Amino acid sequence: MKKIVFISHNIFGYECLKEILKNDRNVIAVITRKYQPNISDYCDQYNPLCNKHKIPLYEIDDINDTRIKAKLKELVPDFIFVFGWSQIIDKEVLGIPKSGCLGTHPSILPKNRGSAAIPWQILNNEKISAVTLFYLEEGLDSGDIVAQEIFEVDGDETAESFYQKVIEAGKKSIQKNLHLLLKGEAKRTPQNHLLATYLGRRTPEDGIINWSLDNEHIYRLIRAVCKPYPGAYTYYNYKKIIILEAELSRQTNYCGTIGSILEKLDDGVLVQTGRGLLKIKRIYVEGEGDFKATDYLKIRRKFGMNCEDEIMCLREEIGNLKKEVEELRKKQS
Repeated sequence: MKKIVFISHNIFGYECLKEILKNDRNVIAVITRKYQPNISDYCDQYNPLCNKHKIPLYEIDDINDTRIKAKLKELVPDFIFVFGWSQIIDKEVLGIPKSGCLGTHPSILPKNRGSAAIPWQILNNEKISAVTLFYLEEGLDSGDIVAQEIFEVDGDETAESFYQKVIEAGKKSIQKNLHLLLKGEAKRTPQNHLLATYLGRRTPEDGIINWSLDNEHIYRLIRAVCKPYPGAYTYYNYKKIIILEAELSRQTNYCGTIGSILEKLDDGVLVQTGRGLLKIKRIYVEGEGDFKATDYLKIRRKFGMNCEDEIMCLREEIGNLKKEVEELRKKQS
């Protein structure tokens, strides 16, 4: 029986590993990362799953560490499956398994290679996507394709619902193709690199809302970076606010300055954007928790940071600190 080493640290990989183990496939080791707070979809359930199936688990910091390479060579795997890993895997690791390293990417390769594929595809208003199963090589998502499990992207798709579709597509791909891979019967189709497009890395700071943009653009951003990602955010009364749930509003009987909260409805508040209105329904207030927008936000207030107000606030704080210092000096003298 072919020997598999499985590498992942996210929820997608965990669900795919469970699918592999349903068929009692010969997974001889699992490698995951030690807890990383910057990994949005980090999964901590690998340990109980491996204990249940009596599979050795290695929690590591760096997949390219010489000690990890030595362990992989010692295991002599036929395949290494990398189903969700945020580090570039070097050539030496890729060359260890006899039959190759396989990975997945949540797009229809060669289109949308690169990072943050789920948020970018929502932001770019893609209509279809896929989980592509392919052989890993040194290039960026450029190896030969084994299979693509295609699915539709809905008009109101969120990162969370998209991620669930990716999980289901990944499991289907395993069901259809794992036995072919293990028997050496899976086809390899080279990618057409002339058709490749690339996605740039995103950071949490890219989630800040520019209220001068139109309501559809802002709505896409909110959906694109919601759970399991850090979220689209703004500021309100000098506090960071993450927008958890929103919807487009087609009302035309309100008009206000950009970022203004114009009206409170039963299920949300209306906010003026650069073009059109957005209904904000649920929010997360940093340091305070989740709220219905109607319970926390007040009309005639504005989202965003006003630089002049911020400067005045800082001057006031500095003035108060100076007074406290002077009072301390007087007491000491």
